[in-house]
Amino acid sequence: MAVKKAAGRIDDARFGKQSRAAIEADAAAEMRAAGVSHHWTVARAQRDGKTYEIRFPNVKEIREKLHLTQAGFAKRFRLRLRTIQQWEQRRAVPDGPAILLLRAIAQDPAFMARVATEAERELA
Repeated sequence: MAVKKAAGRIDDARFGKQSRAAIEADAAAEMRAAGVSHHWTVARAQRDGKTYEIRFPNVKEIREKLHLTQAGFAKRFRLRLRTIQQWEQRRAVPDGPAILLLRAIAQDPAFMARVATEAERELA
């Protein structure tokens, strides 16, 4: 069932007649048909006529290699728990500075934990 559009907007009226499960099933079917996935791993950016690929770190994989829960990872590296959850569920993707931070954590987690602790002390 395709989502009807009127003047560039989604026709919300039909959603009141469907259960949430039916709406989500319709959305999932449309995304599959369009070849779209919630699991983004790469973004493309263009600058000065060149195209660059930006690979998003797999936050869950980094966290699990450190044997940390989401809460433990957030606390150790002074990040918000909700941010970790959003990244892992691919509801949000890390921005440029966060990508650098996550790559640094993946390469040297002990050092980055010390840096986060020292920075927190300085800001207190």
